[in-house]
Amino acid sequence: MKKSNNARGRIQSLIEKAQKQAAEGSPDALNTWLRATILSLELANFDAGLTQYCHNNVGKTLVDFGDYERALLMLVPALEKAREVFGDAHPLVEHPCQSLGRAYLALGDHAKALEYWDAAASSAEKTRGVFHQSTIFCLSKKAQSLRLLGRHEEALGIFCKVFGRSQSVFGTELQTAFAARELAACYCQLARFDEAIPIWVHAKRCFELHPNYHKHTTNVKRCLAWTRNQAGQNRDAGSNGARKDEFVSRLLGSESASEVQPNLPASLCEAR
Repeated sequence: MKKSNNARGRIQSLIEKAQKQAAEGSPDALNTWLRATILSLELANFDAGLTQYCHNNVGKTLVDFGDYERALLMLVPALEKAREVFGDAHPLVEHPCQSLGRAYLALGDHAKALEYWDAAASSAEKTRGVFHQSTIFCLSKKAQSLRLLGRHEEALGIFCKVFGRSQSVFGTELQTAFAARELAACYCQLARFDEAIPIWVHAKRCFELHPNYHKHTTNVKRCLAWTRNQAGQNRDAGSNGARKDEFVSRLLGSESASEVQPNLPASLCEAR
């Protein structure tokens, strides 16, 4: 028993070290997570949850450093194992689903990204509740995947949920600003300019409360002016379809995933 406790103490130390290295952006985090995973497999009293947690973070770290192919080789079997042990609704299932969703978005496979963000959102809703920040984050990524697939009507419904829940949970914080921006952009893609205008205004007001995001404030102001112009001209969706898609693509497509949700980590399932 004492030997087992010592081993668990070493694993916990490695986990804390890996978390610190990951927060600092150090590539050493990968080897530390690997050491923790291997050590957890050697425990006399095997702990499936502990091993799964460490394994998931090996894959997540590979995604963090852009090694997507190796990440998929780690995460796909990790997810299968997690589902066998914990079912479809569990934080240790949600975690690799998030990482897989990130990897497939980065690789441009939006259909696969949607599959995993949908699974992550479903798990989060069941285990954490609809107003938990992880649930909101996963739903936002699910909607982004739908948007990238051109399924704007479906994306709009989810972006509306994300915006409403973000207002309830975060108030005027940055999460709400970005949720408003995504929703307004989706309205624009559907040529629903009058509905987009008050959402752009809300995004602008939220960003203005955060001086470090002046670039985003300026961008949203530009989008608001463009949208008002479109609404004023009362153009139909067909005659301006190409232009509005190009506009929204420039707005959202050129930014990194971290910019879209600046205060949310890539995965929100790290706490056991």
